[in-house]
Amino acid sequence: MPKFYSAEIGAISCDPEACRPSTNAPDIVGVQQARTILQISRNTLYRRAAAGEIPGAFKVLGRWKFRRADLVQFARGAVRVLPRRRRYA
Repeated sequence: MPKFYSAEIGAISCDPEACRPSTNAPDIVGVQQARTILQISRNTLYRRAAAGEIPGAFKVLGRWKFRRADLVQFARGAVRVLPRRRRYA
């Protein structure tokens, strides 16, 4: 597997089949496919999505969804996302 480096998550390996766009691949993926693309655990994915550290993450009816193109670019280190600032009351 090719290795990619991202400043946010360190060295990762991206599964070529998961990172290669295909004609029948959906543009929006769920948690399982996002985990495969980023090679991280489910809990890490949820935590980082909630913190705004994963690009293209959004919720639909309470479930996390991700834009495949944004995930692939993020896995390859082409996109750098800064976490959202926390608001304190």
